[in-house]
Amino acid sequence: MEDERNLNPHGDEIFNDVEGTYLVSLLKKKASCAPAILETAHEKAIKTLKLLTANMIGGDVPLQHIIDYYVEPTRENVIIMILRCKKMYEARIEVKRIIKLLIIQQNALQEV
Repeated sequence: MEDERNLNPHGDEIFNDVEGTYLVSLLKKKASCAPAILETAHEKAIKTLKLLTANMIGGDVPLQHIIDYYVEPTRENVIIMILRCKKMYEARIEVKRIIKLLIIQQNALQEV
């Protein structure tokens, strides 16, 4: 819960990892999808990517290029954007794991 508040302090409506995976699975299997659902998912994916990018790397990646490229809320674009959200969550988890290991190593070195 604390990590979620750190990631999204303003409580913006974003995809979490599980929700994104589930929606991608549904979109890949479904023959048709209402444009309103795609539009909502597209906007939510943009918010999620912006928040994760800002939280992890401070905008070093040209996120606007990605958003501009996938500007249309088509099924394919929404799938790609949500999968990018999932990759950002995976990267965030890995970065946190590495930082924890570095802290443990630093503490061990200080004790020696």
